[in-house]
Amino acid sequence: MKIEVGIQVISEICGCNPDIISKKEVLGPLLDKIVEEVGLTVLTHRHHQFTPGGVTSFYMLAESHLALHTWPEYGYCALDIFTCGDRNKALEASRRISKVLEAEDVKERVISRGVEEFEQKIKIKKAVTAFH
Repeated sequence: MKIEVGIQVISEICGCNPDIISKKEVLGPLLDKIVEEVGLTVLTHRHHQFTPGGVTSFYMLAESHLALHTWPEYGYCALDIFTCGDRNKALEASRRISKVLEAEDVKERVISRGVEEFEQKIKIKKAVTAFH
């Protein structure tokens, strides 16, 4: 029996507009709008500005989390979204973020979380139950 507890969307976002990804005052409101529009439930969030440029944005979600780290000098962003909720919301957020960053290239991976770990625990539990 396979049990999926959620998915993790990992995006390598390249060729981003450095004017967008270098300052939290620009990037923050764009991300806030996307997270709200796709219907993710924000518990708290923070945008941190690095010197001379670069931003880390983190959203603690009821569904789990969204984190974005930027390197304007390379036009690169690393995006990680984990959700135990609606997978389509996470996928849509990833695609909208890539678009608003004016990305030239995006490599997106979706990882099913919990499957192997839970399968192993179920096997162990069945073995222990059968043994007693």
